[in-house]
Amino acid sequence: MLSATTKCAFSTSQHAPAWRHQYEKLANGRCAYFGCAAEFAIGHSHCRKHLARMSKERKKDVQARKRHGLCVDCGERPQFWSLHCIICRQRHVKNPEALPLGVTRALRLYYKAEHQLIIEQSRAKTRFEVRKLLAKGDTNRNQAKALRLYAGIDDGRWRSHAEVGRLMQISRERVRQLLGPYKAILSETPVKTSADNGHNQTKASQAS
Repeated sequence: MLSATTKCAFSTSQHAPAWRHQYEKLANGRCAYFGCAAEFAIGHSHCRKHLARMSKERKKDVQARKRHGLCVDCGERPQFWSLHCIICRQRHVKNPEALPLGVTRALRLYYKAEHQLIIEQSRAKTRFEVRKLLAKGDTNRNQAKALRLYAGIDDGRWRSHAEVGRLMQISRERVRQLLGPYKAILSETPVKTSADNGHNQTKASQAS
């Protein structure tokens, strides 16, 4: 049965007959879909058949909105770094003031690329200075070899003191002594080996 408040609302609306029929169907446990006499599913206002139909139509709408870059909820405004627009996004996040994951990911990649560019520019400048130093012939045989290996003059691969020491079959301290006179040139370029990168990634994952 319908309540007195609901009956009053029906009587003041131009759609009262249609609404009355729908609410009477729901009150009798019937599907709210027009022309359907099946029982509605528990917790829903429609039967299983029409719930599946509406779900299928909803998926089609979502796919079409994705193809056109529109919000999957309203379908009116463009997406904002996610499947939702900047307005609808407020209803789907715990902290509306936080940046979307796509924005933070793009910023992280940008800062990483910017840092890598600075390293590459510094390495190119240092390698140029090492080439000039070797061309002058002011270094002895071991110093020249250590400089070539450290700066990657022949293969373009920068190496740490330990890697240079393994190739020259000397200690890391001896490599540091050979490169000591040229510390002002070499200290401008940070050298990162594959082992260092893996260690940093491991620390970052543990911290997160």
